[in-house]
Amino acid sequence: RSDLARPTDDLPAAAGSPPSSLSSKHVHDGGSAWEFVSLLRMMVQPYLNEGRTDVAFVAEIAGVSTRTLQRRLKLSGSSCSQIVQEARFDLARLHLDEPGMKVIDVAMMVGYESPQHFTRAFRRFTGVTPTQYRNESAKREPLPDKTTA
Repeated sequence: RSDLARPTDDLPAAAGSPPSSLSSKHVHDGGSAWEFVSLLRMMVQPYLNEGRTDVAFVAEIAGVSTRTLQRRLKLSGSSCSQIVQEARFDLARLHLDEPGMKVIDVAMMVGYESPQHFTRAFRRFTGVTPTQYRNESAKREPLPDKTTA
């Protein structure tokens, strides 16, 4: 949270490592903008199932004003709704990789009231349904070797 709230003009960048907050002079290097967006996305995930993901709430959990959040997101080429959507689907993909978790439970955990709405949104975002994603994910993962015991 402190990295997100740091003023944009005091960015000390260590040699060889990406900076820890978004700076207007480093926005175009890609690394700092990516880190700001990535940190924000991670901070939003625990609140997704509460349904409160408006820009004011996201700014509050990030520890910055709404205007500062909007400004930093604009500099990074993103928006609050895009961050929330990405956080939602990152979390959904993580839960879909768990074979014992039902799609309806994943839908509720990421803030959807109906599994149908979740399925439509997931397909729009990823190009496949949650079930197709799960099946394709299972095919990619190597099966455990049962010959060594």
